[in-house]
Amino acid sequence: ADTNLYNPTIGGGLWEDRVTSLVKNDQRNLQCGDLASFFLRIETSPDVVGPITSTNTVNFDGDSTGQSGIAYEYIDSATLSRSDPETVLTTPTVPKVSLEQVLHGTLYETARGSTAYTEATIKVTDLQPGDVVVVRINARIGCLEGASPTGVLQAKIESALGSGVEVSNKLIHGGTIPMKLMEERENADEPTTEEPPVTTEEPPVTTEEPP
Repeated sequence: ADTNLYNPTIGGGLWEDRVTSLVKNDQRNLQCGDLASFFLRIETSPDVVGPITSTNTVNFDGDSTGQSGIAYEYIDSATLSRSDPETVLTTPTVPKVSLEQVLHGTLYETARGSTAYTEATIKVTDLQPGDVVVVRINARIGCLEGASPTGVLQAKIESALGSGVEVSNKLIHGGTIPMKLMEERENADEPTTEEPPVTTEEPPVTTEEPP
């Protein structure tokens, strides 16, 4: 499959067009079991000494904000998008991406007062001065059988660490999936004319590790 094209059953997409085809081109809403793709753009300063490590933490909701029923159950993958036109490597060295994830709390228990979320740590190593890389993160959407969820499902970047590193992110629908994109998921093969919400880019995050 061409992962440069976004397909919610397998993930994919590019930094620039990312998830704009989610409803418009795929002609269906999100379904239980789909992959939501998120992107981190990591740029290193040409003035620092390599190799450089960028450590990023992204939190994914373990339940919808209203009535329980929808969650990011786990992070399926975090990979370097080498074919993305935004990616520029200044040397033959290819950065490496690693993923660690921890579930805090219990999924689908917001109504009982639990605040569950998956903390994903994405570490990119062997970055060189002047590199620009795009990391694609695929999160699996799960559903609680028989539930009628309300509210939204959110994801947000918590921290970005690395000396001389600037991190920008483009999260699906600005990091928030409204429940209207999960409506009629039993009839998700039927076309829809609904336009996708506007996806906004959060401002760059520039941080430095303590000496």
